[in-house]
Amino acid sequence: MTDYYWAAAAAGNASVDSNWSPVGVPGSGDTVIFTSANSIKDCTMNITEVTTLTMQRTYTGTITLDNGFTVSGDLTITAGTVDTGADHDLTVGGTLSLMPERDGGGTDPDANLICNGSDITAYRFESWGVWDSGGYSPKCVFTGGTGDHEYGKLAFMVGTNAVLSSGITEITDAGGGAFRCDINPTYNSYDNGDGTVKFTSSSDQLLYSTSQEASDYNLFYDLILEKTTSTLQGMTTVGFHIKVENDLTITSGILNTTTTNDTDHDLTVGGVTTIDGTLITNASDVSLGSGYADAFALNGGGTMDFGTGDITIGASNVTSSSITKTSGTVTFDSQKTGGQFFGPNMTAYGVHLSFGTSTVNLGPLTNGTNIGIEQHSGTDKTLTITADSVNYKNNGYIYQNSTDNNKLKIIGDLVIDASKTVTTFYDSGDDYGSLLEVTGDVTLNGKLSANSSANPKTMTFGSITIGGAGEYDATSGTTSLTFGASSGTWVLQNGGTFTHNNGTIKVTSTEGVCHIQSNTFYNVTVAMGDSTDATKWRDAGGNTTTILGDLVIEEGMFKRDSNGDDLIVHGLVDVQSGGTFGTASESGDNTFNSLTIGSAGTYNSTSASTTIAGNLINNGGNIY
Repeated sequence: MTDYYWAAAAAGNASVDSNWSPVGVPGSGDTVIFTSANSIKDCTMNITEVTTLTMQRTYTGTITLDNGFTVSGDLTITAGTVDTGADHDLTVGGTLSLMPERDGGGTDPDANLICNGSDITAYRFESWGVWDSGGYSPKCVFTGGTGDHEYGKLAFMVGTNAVLSSGITEITDAGGGAFRCDINPTYNSYDNGDGTVKFTSSSDQLLYSTSQEASDYNLFYDLILEKTTSTLQGMTTVGFHIKVENDLTITSGILNTTTTNDTDHDLTVGGVTTIDGTLITNASDVSLGSGYADAFALNGGGTMDFGTGDITIGASNVTSSSITKTSGTVTFDSQKTGGQFFGPNMTAYGVHLSFGTSTVNLGPLTNGTNIGIEQHSGTDKTLTITADSVNYKNNGYIYQNSTDNNKLKIIGDLVIDASKTVTTFYDSGDDYGSLLEVTGDVTLNGKLSANSSANPKTMTFGSITIGGAGEYDATSGTTSLTFGASSGTWVLQNGGTFTHNNGTIKVTSTEGVCHIQSNTFYNVTVAMGDSTDATKWRDAGGNTTTILGDLVIEEGMFKRDSNGDDLIVHGLVDVQSGGTFGTASESGDNTFNSLTIGSAGTYNSTSASTTIAGNLINNGGNIY
């Protein structure tokens, strides 16, 4: 192996033997060194391989590649410039370094690498400038160009001005500091180049940033993980907030926002997030496509564990069967262009957003006006949200094809804010109604419109509370009230507007006593869990409740909440074998069109008057 020094009297080619000392052309086993002897004489690198290449501090010229060039060992740029020329590839088997030096006198030259459209490969890349009197001089200047880069490890240290390639930069090696960025924007500059950084090691890889300087800018434009089952996360306390200007794609492997010593760092993605691997966010605050409208902001069928931090998500169309969150707040804040908020995949794949005791906010929207939940795919499918409460902060609609029977199910409470209207259909002529099930309370400070008249669907709620300015525009089918809570629970408390639309209120509570309240119902069915469970009725104002259709008591008791109130039933009163009407101590007038008492049914007369316009049929029941 021979050490060759650049000795050209003028700019020249590396293939000319007289341009070197000793005379000769370096080859694959040799070292080449550029020094002060020819400090401004440029070199056209038209040989193909050397073992090492060093540009010392006193060399300020430019080495321009004229063909593909390989350094099997280390390439060290202490000063001057390496320019890959007309997109010639550069391969470094060891470390590719930009390491300027300072001698304390005069102006010290920067270390520069210009990559153009070339593909760059190195075992390791590192750059490190020199501090001098309130700034970095000399500094490192890395211009990544447009080609694809592959590094085992990539480290931009202090004193570096860096622009990543607009192509793909792949990080392949495991361990600490796989990607390190200490660039401080107070003194230097960083630009993600609108390119892609891809992590591909099958072993764990760590992110590193002293003093977390990298938290201050969008370190990545597009970020991709293709890591089989291994993890990418921050290293001890010197990870950084992960900011992805455009898209995050986890094809395989795990992105964990918590460092190896359990420090939580934020995650922000400006564009589309696609999770087919695993995303774990622990107590981090996360934003995935907030305000993004060009496409669905969250996609994929992988594992998404959103922990306990606050999460903001744009329009979503995930297919995953494993989306969880323990507590905190989840806000979906964006509508995709075209009107979708939740896309059809979420229903077609039976997605369950299992958010524990979290609060889920649908809006307020940063773009668009409506929370559009599209269920136009498949039938008899259910999109489920588990949360402490789901809160509509904008108008919204849920819709599907006329032949479908899909459902939105909320395990928890549903709240519609004041002045907001949520419909369970798009329009009754084209997009037909969806089933809506809420296991907890539906609180209507705004309006819930469930009357998809062309294709009525069952609404199933734990209970309904209609506020003073609230309104329930009921389905013309059945509204089933299921709340199995302790004695005294309101399953329908009407302090606002209840429009029955000729539909049925069916009480199926399984224990204790519950209450329904309205001046007017159409049909009422009592089908409680036991014959001793009771539904108490009362008016919403005045002293009369009117049922315009039928009252059917299948199981349980139907009785007054306030003695002295009058009950008018325009249709049939049917007290079936497990049912009981009234109590022995009730007062207030009863006016029925007809009354039928089943074989084991019980009718307790009021102490006031009972008027039956039509038939009284007793099939072996009890009348007191």
